[in-house]
Amino acid sequence: MNAEQPIGFFDSGIGGLTVANAVLKALPNERIIYFGDSLHFPYGEKSAHEIQSYSVKIAEYLLEQDCKCIVIACNTASASAYNAVKESVGNRAFVIDVIDPTVYYVKKYLAQIKNIGVIATRGTIKSGAYTKGLEQNCDNLNVISKATPLLAPMVEEGFINDEVSKAVISQYLSDSELQQIEAIVLACTHYPFLKPEIEEYYHHAVEVIDTPTVIAEYLKDKLGSNQLLSQSEEEFSAHQFIVSDLTETIQNNALRFFKHQFTLEERNIFD
Repeated sequence: MNAEQPIGFFDSGIGGLTVANAVLKALPNERIIYFGDSLHFPYGEKSAHEIQSYSVKIAEYLLEQDCKCIVIACNTASASAYNAVKESVGNRAFVIDVIDPTVYYVKKYLAQIKNIGVIATRGTIKSGAYTKGLEQNCDNLNVISKATPLLAPMVEEGFINDEVSKAVISQYLSDSELQQIEAIVLACTHYPFLKPEIEEYYHHAVEVIDTPTVIAEYLKDKLGSNQLLSQSEEEFSAHQFIVSDLTETIQNNALRFFKHQFTLEERNIFD
């Protein structure tokens, strides 16, 4: 590994672009290769075996592109396939999930809280990865997890800050167990788009954790401590954005997830 190699990101679709966007903001000299597995979206309804198979295949592809680090920019894949990916490629590149950085952030900056909520896809919640990580690393922390499967497709379809999104968010967060929390983890890369609405629902009395920013800072620390931060100034055209199945809808929606004009290319690596 050397500092000038790119960073690879993958997600089940385009939601992980929120993580890639945060990383480029924190690390503007890095070159990124993004792979969205739109062919198999959403991962939240897939079996752990399927997710592991897709994730390892994508990780191997990103290694073929000479990536120094692979960021599993998907909560469901992080929960179900992190160990499989690390076992497969961890001796050739750094592997970072989205769960460990969040647990680290809560432990370091929110040590005083007693109740935290986690909302995510069914697959992420069923895995128990956030609950296990938070409870094992944070003293006397009560974790309340709730599956919110409609939120990711809602964001994909552009229902943000309107009557539909407000109604769905209210329906999910009105769960009595989520009324006593002091912070909430948006444990899906689509959910940061809903952060203002969730903050408003809680009247700004609950910290809504911006996971892409947390992940970006964690990655910055990890690469820096291993002398792997790039010092080159990259042209935006050097970045690559790939999906396994490209449609006009995906291209149009992707532009909302990433704060730059760019074009997706299709590459089905599963044939």
